[in-house]
Order: sequence, then structure tokens, then C-alpha cells
Amino acid sequence: MDEACEQAPVRVARRYTRDMSGAAFIYAVVLVGSVFIVRRLDPPQWVAILLALASAAPALLMMRAFLRRLQGLDEFQRRVELEALALAAAIVGFASFTYGFLQSFAGLPQIDDALMWVFPALCFTWGIAQIFVRRRYQ
Repeated sequence: MDEACEQAPVRVARRYTRDMSGAAFIYAVVLVGSVFIVRRLDPPQWVAILLALASAAPALLMMRAFLRRLQGLDEFQRRVELEALALAAAIVGFASFTYGFLQSFAGLPQIDDALMWVFPALCFTWGIAQIFVRRRYQ
């Protein structure tokens, strides 16, 4: 029984790495192809919309990989992950909310394609937040 418990996190990590790597590869291929088509071929708007949606779709595979990993963790690890994710969501949400006020009230510049950067900012901040949440439990 102990051997099975020790191997479970390894299986979860391997599956996560495989799923996330596959999703990242698909994302890169679709994104490069979509950008090439939009920038070089000037397609009609409906095609550009489809390409934009296709470029975002692999993020669903990444979220699925994350959720499968989360389900494979024990209760303590899951708590750490979710606390870090909540902290990251609070930080990114508050930062974007605050910058919106600064744009409206103080005339700070608009950030081009700002919405496109929210999800990557959340993922990056979540990674940093994990360090601090884990440290709190040591």
C-alpha cells in the first residue's frame, strides 16, 4: 500500500507533464499558423474570428490538464494549489481593476490587447504565489 501511495504523485506529475506539453505544442502550432494567416493573407473577418477562437482553444486543454492534476493531489496539496490560485486571482484582478481606474481618472495609457494578457498574468502570478503559500506551511 505504501508503494502505491508513493507512486501516485509520480503518475499524476507524468500525466500532467504529458497533457500540458501536448496542449502547449498544439497552442504554439495553432497560434503561429493563425498569426501567419491573419498577417499575411488578410482573411475576411469571419475567418479571423475563427482563427482567434482556434488560438484560444488549446488553453482549454491546458485547463483540463490542470484540473486533472488537481484531482490527483492529496487534500493538503490541493489546498496549497487552490490558495495560491485564489491569491493570484485576487492580485491580478485587483491590479487590472486598479489600472482601469488609473486609465479613467488619471489618463494613464491604454494597454493594447490588455485582455489577452490576463490569463498569462494569472498563470505567472499563480506560480509565484505557490512559493509563498508553500513557505507558510513549512
